[in-house]
Amino acid sequence: MRRLLSTLGRLWRGLTGPGTPTHVIVFEAGRPRPREFRLDGRLRRVVVVAGLVLLGGAGHYSFLLFGGGDDPTALREERDALRELARGYAVDTERMAGRVEAVETRMRRLAVLAGEEPIAERIGGLGGSSDSGAGYDYVDARLERLSTRIALLDRQGLALERAAREKSELISRTPSIWPVRGYVSSRFGRRPDPFTEAIEWHAGLDISTNRGAPVRSTADGVVTGASTSSTYGKQVSVSHGFGVETRYAHLSRIDVRPGQRIRRGHIVGLVGNTGRSQAPHLHYEVRVNGRPRNPLDHIIDYTP
Repeated sequence: MRRLLSTLGRLWRGLTGPGTPTHVIVFEAGRPRPREFRLDGRLRRVVVVAGLVLLGGAGHYSFLLFGGGDDPTALREERDALRELARGYAVDTERMAGRVEAVETRMRRLAVLAGEEPIAERIGGLGGSSDSGAGYDYVDARLERLSTRIALLDRQGLALERAAREKSELISRTPSIWPVRGYVSSRFGRRPDPFTEAIEWHAGLDISTNRGAPVRSTADGVVTGASTSSTYGKQVSVSHGFGVETRYAHLSRIDVRPGQRIRRGHIVGLVGNTGRSQAPHLHYEVRVNGRPRNPLDHIIDYTP
């Protein structure tokens, strides 16, 4: 390679370097004698460069002409294949858009049920996928729009999951069953005192039943009290969160301890006749933020 470059350099200097002028002899048809031209150094450089340019152009043309370039037919076929591929991508994108819109519809319904803000905007069309001009630009714009919608759906899904979890926890912690089956001997509200006959406010529900009947927690919660008093006898208090508390009094036995987590239906004790009581029964209270509420308003099955 070094020898070749040295030879080319000597040739270039010989053609373009200073020295005697170069004589060019040209033979023309119809003339008996050839014509002779003299080229000085500057003109020789121009002629050499022009010749090299012509030779390069001719070589490139020959390369394209005799198999070195791309076949126009092959290029057209490739272009048509790419267009068909783009149309296929557009069809697939529209199918995906349809599925995303179906998910949006379901999410909108779930949001209404959960009390959350639904997605207000639909994806909408950007032009039908059957358009002959649907190409990569169409697919790219469509996918970008779908990506935005999917991100919104993801956020909506997280909000719905959180709301459902909160609603589920609220439901599980809301008193909703009978603590014991029996006869409602005294309802919530004003009543005559069973000992003095004086009118008093009864803060709960008295349910008469057999001594030793199991008393069940009416919702999930944490036992906050398990004690004995002269009025309520043996009693259990359960906090259910959200400001809700239930109390179970006049028990013959307590089966839970303070701080214990219990589920709805867990047995907290047995029906008794302890404290200020005339017969075996359960005194049941529901309090919200410290204020007594009618327990019947928190029982789904109203049949005692």
